[in-house]
Amino acid sequence: NTLIRSRAKKMGLKVNEYEISGPEGSVFPETEEAFYAALGLSWIPPELREGEEEIEAAEKGRLPRLVSPEEIKGVIHAHSDYSDGLYPMEELALECRTRGFSYLCVSDHSTSAGYAGGLSAERLMRQADEIARLNARLAPFRIFHGIESDIRADGSLDYPDHVLDRLDFVIGAIHSKLTMDKAEATGRLLTAIRNPRLTILAHPSGRLLLSREGYAYDADAVLKEIAKHKVVLEHNCHPSRLDPGWRLLKQAGRLGITVSINPDLHGPEGFDHISLGVLMARKAWLGPTQILNCRGTEELSEFFTARKRRPDPHPGQ
Repeated sequence: NTLIRSRAKKMGLKVNEYEISGPEGSVFPETEEAFYAALGLSWIPPELREGEEEIEAAEKGRLPRLVSPEEIKGVIHAHSDYSDGLYPMEELALECRTRGFSYLCVSDHSTSAGYAGGLSAERLMRQADEIARLNARLAPFRIFHGIESDIRADGSLDYPDHVLDRLDFVIGAIHSKLTMDKAEATGRLLTAIRNPRLTILAHPSGRLLLSREGYAYDADAVLKEIAKHKVVLEHNCHPSRLDPGWRLLKQAGRLGITVSINPDLHGPEGFDHISLGVLMARKAWLGPTQILNCRGTEELSEFFTARKRRPDPHPGQ
């Protein structure tokens, strides 16, 4: 508001809540678009109004094309009753389809997460069999099979490589030893990011809003490594997390990092959290080409397959 008034003053105009006035009289804009146009600006979406570079971008016609809710094609990062989710996979898939989504990416908790019903390798393979049966029945709707694999203290994932290789995608997340110092926590994340089997890095700070501070880590180093290895960065849009925040998301977008808007769904309310994630992505200046779940089913399948073909720096493990 202050910057807008300053701009108007430089143009010889005055702005208040009713009008824009100047030497040649007053105008009474009926829309926001008309208001901004009177000041020589393109319309600035509300999410971008931070008093930063958005006014200069609006003046030069360089505001980004922002993602919209209807461009989200599917749900990524969902928990079923195989671990700590409330509903069977079939019910989740049917609810996705009812809401207009084309796919569901199931990622239950991994073997280390005993507190959340984490899956042994055997149970994970049984889940794979059930997903194959469901996909045969529900086509063209698609369930992609993944896991939220715990990142251990040394940065490794908590399944053998041959187990992870059988999945469509792997989400890596830290749920333990949250009191590491900054150097240790950063090293842990960097090791995980370098793992060729990691598809998505989840909620990188581990924060729980209003109840738990995130652990300290070198965000610049982590984002650069994510960009280097073309790992997807999750924006966990559960209201208790919103991790990472919009400023880091904006930084990620400028580094060319793909972002996934993930509700960390455990029950039906999780579907409604996706719209909050879209708002945060918009605030971060992100467009649909930068969002993983704006891809259609076939495009996402091709992306997952291409990720699995990356060279393995540690063959034979």
